[in-house]
Amino acid sequence: MKTIKIETGNGTYEIRKPVGPIGAKHIALLSQVVVSGPEEEPTPEMVREVAPQLAQVFETWSREVLPQLIVSGPATYEEMPAEDQYAVFLALISDLKVGKNYFRVVE
Repeated sequence: MKTIKIETGNGTYEIRKPVGPIGAKHIALLSQVVVSGPEEEPTPEMVREVAPQLAQVFETWSREVLPQLIVSGPATYEEMPAEDQYAVFLALISDLKVGKNYFRVVE
């Protein structure tokens, strides 16, 4: 099991890298709000465009994906502050590596 550590204002959480069915759900949700390619920084206009979707995706993601990713941290999922949930969500969006260099077709 591959994990990453994400530091929030309330402490450090160890989070599983999303794999298998939960990884597919994670990618499906995040792909609704990814606003730029891996080589470009999102502009304020791009962020404003997806802001309403971001809130909806975060709510679904925090309920359906996050509980299955938490390995350890200063709080259990049920007691995890909303700002920590959002910090983990944003960290995993920033860790998403999709683009031209993400795969290569080999014949």
